[in-house]
Amino acid sequence: MAFRSTEVTVGTTPTLLHTAVSGDLELWVNVDPNESYWIGGSDVTPSKGLALFGPNNSNTFHTRIRPGDELYAVVGSGTATANVLVRSA
Repeated sequence: MAFRSTEVTVGTTPTLLHTAVSGDLELWVNVDPNESYWIGGSDVTPSKGLALFGPNNSNTFHTRIRPGDELYAVVGSGTATANVLVRSA
């Protein structure tokens, strides 16, 4: 298994966090708990994304992704950093 980590600057328009190219992957996204993030597809917005912020939500997201899957994020204002860790088989 191989791990790869990247740092992605997320803005107020959908920002690509990762695209799965081949094989099943595990993906973790860790964000600053003091910022407001939403994750989802290429059409993610604060009103229809999965929230990653605040006391009632987690600042870490974990999932398995398949070839062709893409994960995007947006922030409420300005820009913020998301750390992405990918493990391939």
